[in-house]
Amino acid sequence: MYQVDFVPPSGSVEHECESISMGDWIVFRCPICKDYFRSINLITGEMKVGGSKESISHSGKHYSPEFAEELAQDNSSKAKIN
Repeated sequence: MYQVDFVPPSGSVEHECESISMGDWIVFRCPICKDYFRSINLITGEMKVGGSKESISHSGKHYSPEFAEELAQDNSSKAKIN
């Protein structure tokens, strides 16, 4: 899991971003702020941000497809036991 959290300014609004992987990059996009993105290169650590607004705090999580599938299967198995 890759998680991005930043300390929001006092009185700011918080938005949860959705993520996708594109090669070496994880791209977070806000479903509310259509022009906001934060891209992080997992190899170099380079980060690119666009459409950021001071009054809005963005955060998000990224799970690799393999991990997300394994987690879903594990949760499904636990639900059958209960």
